[in-house]
Amino acid sequence: MTSASSRLTIEERITALPQELQDQILETTLIASIKLQNVVLITPNYKPPWQLSVNRATRRVVAEVYYGTFVFQVIVLNLGALRNRLATANRWLLSLPATQRFTISHFRLDRCRGAISSKSEFWKRLALHDNRRLFLSCYTLPLNSRCIEVDARLENSDGSVTTRWVNWDGAHALLEKKNASRDREAMDAA
Repeated sequence: MTSASSRLTIEERITALPQELQDQILETTLIASIKLQNVVLITPNYKPPWQLSVNRATRRVVAEVYYGTFVFQVIVLNLGALRNRLATANRWLLSLPATQRFTISHFRLDRCRGAISSKSEFWKRLALHDNRRLFLSCYTLPLNSRCIEVDARLENSDGSVTTRWVNWDGAHALLEKKNASRDREAMDAA
């Protein structure tokens, strides 16, 4: 039994659907076709996914998923490169409509360097100063400051080092925890 509907192509079948269903199918297809990756590197050569430029109706939905779920990352090899990297990030952020920009939930500054292995207080203070400068530099970005994260390298009690992504509040919480631990150790030693 071959009916007229069984000879229709998939495109013809979708076109025959109500417009709302067609839009939902298109949005779902566009979202599913975005390359799945956890981290999007923001460089001078960054190009947004083509799915954001299909049409206005789908851009809103696709942008919400893209900017809200992906991690956007700028690699900062040293503080000297910070100004150039932040300028690139700033240009990219300003190119986005405010609604998309404030959908971003994770914007990371990755310093790509090994943890400071010295246990000297001088190096620990230097690392904290480095983190503070990094965060303060980021306040020029047109972005919700709570989504800005830096890589904090933490020394565990067994001497191993782990990396955690922390925002400004998280960095302060870690510092307070470290200070409380140091105070307890000083009291125990006394």
